[in-house]
Amino acid sequence: MERAKSVAKVLSESFGIASRRVKTRARRLPVNQSIATGPEAPLADEENRRVEITSTSPDLFLPYRVSDTIMTVTTDNSDASRSSSSDSVITVTDTVRLFDKRRTKMRDSIVERFDLIVFPFRKTDLTDDHRRVLDIVRSRIGRNARVTIEGRTDLIGPPEENARLSLERARVVSRELEGRISIAGRGEPEQSEPQLLPEQRMFQRVVSISALVPMEP
Repeated sequence: MERAKSVAKVLSESFGIASRRVKTRARRLPVNQSIATGPEAPLADEENRRVEITSTSPDLFLPYRVSDTIMTVTTDNSDASRSSSSDSVITVTDTVRLFDKRRTKMRDSIVERFDLIVFPFRKTDLTDDHRRVLDIVRSRIGRNARVTIEGRTDLIGPPEENARLSLERARVVSRELEGRISIAGRGEPEQSEPQLLPEQRMFQRVVSISALVPMEP
């Protein structure tokens, strides 16, 4: 309870959320607790010492989204015959604003990238929060996009089990979308990705969505 009250105090004092709007409660283990054995057991114990925040406002759980367009690239090869292997090659890139592309009816594509909110430990089922995110994804990409879906896990558990788990997470998300879809399970993160903190491991339990969306003329 003291941990919950400490977080509630920060929400009130630093974010201006009226204290009457924040309810605190305590329990021992989380509903979706992390479980591990052997050398990985301390990692799961760290993750279970946490405070969870829920809200009646779904906006709190909106996905992180990146939107970009494909650039038009032109290369001048007029001097190619005089170039040697040690010469630098200059590529001219024309950057066109999205507004101008639509105005001139330029046929191009928009790249939309999404990360679903974190999956519970060792879980693949979609939650209500996941479905709200997928509603947003569907509204953004439509039916004609080329979609790549990648599932991921943290490092807790056998690598072969994490590979299966990550692929299944990608698969359940793919059933909710339309378009030309490819799925992949990346499994555990690369060794170069930090995994010391519980938060770093929890944010590996996601599905990433990348969509190449044809621009409407």
